[in-house]
Amino acid sequence: MKKTNFTLLIGFVLASTLMTFLKGLIVGLCFSPDTLHNFKGIKYIGYFALMATVYLMVAFLVAILVKRTGLFIIIYFVLVVIFDSLLWLGLTFKQNQVGYFTFRSCRFFSA
Repeated sequence: MKKTNFTLLIGFVLASTLMTFLKGLIVGLCFSPDTLHNFKGIKYIGYFALMATVYLMVAFLVAILVKRTGLFIIIYFVLVVIFDSLLWLGLTFKQNQVGYFTFRSCRFFSA
């Protein structure tokens, strides 16, 4: 892995994590006047940073292995969207609790 590409990857992760933290802080301050309760779910920011890093590293690995752009987009879509959903569905089948520890269950916007 080239040093400049890895630095860019970490820069994207840090920038998106900082933006997510600031948006959460602003919304928390707008809807909750008590500032002590605003940092109750701060651990989810770390989960977000970990997930962003993993997804970007998978994308970087697939980009190294596949040189064609169209094929890369198809393979990355299959890996991230379809395979991740099928993995979560298979691991939570018949009330099995193992699927709740995958990345799909940690997504912030899945209600």
